[in-house]
Amino acid sequence: MFNRIHSSIFEPEEDYIVPWWIEKCKREIGTADEIASFNRNKKNRMAKTLSVTGLQDRWVRAFGSEDRKTSRDFIRLMMLFMVFGKELLNKDTIFDNSNIIDFLEKTPCMKNRFWAFEKCFGQCGTAQSLKSRIVTIVDRFDYYADVIL
Repeated sequence: MFNRIHSSIFEPEEDYIVPWWIEKCKREIGTADEIASFNRNKKNRMAKTLSVTGLQDRWVRAFGSEDRKTSRDFIRLMMLFMVFGKELLNKDTIFDNSNIIDFLEKTPCMKNRFWAFEKCFGQCGTAQSLKSRIVTIVDRFDYYADVIL
C-alpha cells in the first residue's frame, strides 16, 4: 500500500482526496471501548476529504522527504529501532556478529518486534546478513539517529 498511498498524495488528480488507506488501519492494543471508538473514528475520517498539500506536508514531516525511496528507508530505520531499541546506536552490538546473536537471544522478538524484524530481514538470515542490512540502513540516516536520541 505504501506506493499507492504515496501516489495518492503526491500525484493526485484533485486538490482534495479521501484518505482511503484509513480503512486498512487496525488498532490491536486497547480496551474493547477504545477499539470500538477507533473504528467509529476511522469511518468518520474516511468520510472527509483532506487537502493534498496538507497531506504532503505531513508525509515530509513523518518521513523526512517526499522521495519514495528515502521515505521507505526511514520506515526501515524506525523498524530497526523497534527491534533493537537504543542498542541500534551501539556499534559494538550491531557491528559484531556474535553480539548481534547474543542480543537477539537475550531479547527475543515477539509481536510487533517480530513483525518489524521480518520486514527488515526476512524470515531467516545469518549474523553477517543482519549486520550488512543494518549497516546499509543506519549509514543513510546517521543524522536522524542523532535527532531521535
